Amino acid sequence: MITVDLSNKDYHAHHAISKSGLDLIARSPAHYRYRAPKEPSRAMEIGTAIHTALLEPDRYAAEYVIVDCETRTASVYKEAVKVHGSERVLTRSEADKIAGMSESVLGNIHAQAILKNADTEVSIITKDPVTGVDVKARFDVLQSMRSLDLKKTQDVRPDAFAKSIANYRYMVQAAFYSDAYRDWET
Repeated sequence: MITVDLSNKDYHAHHAISKSGLDLIARSPAHYRYRAPKEPSRAMEIGTAIHTALLEPDRYAAEYVIVDCETRTASVYKEAVKVHGSERVLTRSEADKIAGMSESVLGNIHAQAILKNADTEVSIITKDPVTGVDVKARFDVLQSMRSLDLKKTQDVRPDAFAKSIANYRYMVQAAFYSDAYRDWET
């Protein structure tokens, strides 16, 4: 199955194994079997906001609330969180950073070409032909045999970024997503 209209919540609720599941198995099968629901960190919430701003700008404009304060300790921020939830409320400085990152990506002619007429947040659920296990992958961008996965980093120097690639196992994700796409096609 391939779909562009599966919600993020429904994708994560699906029983198929994902790359994140493989990361837990790499630690130990017990880490996967006895995993607890994980509350998103603020960094994860900001990452989701960046994805939404870049890939679903109409949804970003409709769902995110920008509060005119600089810190999350401000009373106006805390009041907005009570109404909208922390994952959808951004301080002015957070929103400015997201806008800057979006402008940087959209200012790149190669990114523009990939994002133009592309499907975003594409979910593939298929069966691994070797193990028979259901697997799932959620592509940030999928456009006629090209995919793009957005990542943010604190440091783009080659050595530092190489460490991020290894720490987050992006090479596993690339292989896993490529296999899921191939297996869905066949």
